[in-house]
Amino acid sequence: MKIVGINPMQGMMRPMDASTVSRRKAVEQNVNAYQASSEALEKSAARTAYRATPDVREDRVTALRAQIEAGTYEISPWDIASRIVDARI
Repeated sequence: MKIVGINPMQGMMRPMDASTVSRRKAVEQNVNAYQASSEALEKSAARTAYRATPDVREDRVTALRAQIEAGTYEISPWDIASRIVDARI
């Protein structure tokens, strides 16, 4: 028995015309191309700046250490209480 007209390979075996070839090349080039959005570039720049920032602010630590050693460092109980209330601790 022979079935005519049902050949899954038939569509794949057709020769490609020039427009099909150029479209496929354009698609292949676009698949390999990547262009970041402006938002992604801004986030990347912010992330880089954040990573470059030290965890400890040495200038602030040095100033506080000097105040403590000189006995001039004062702690405001009101500031501490307001920060506790703000943080809802």
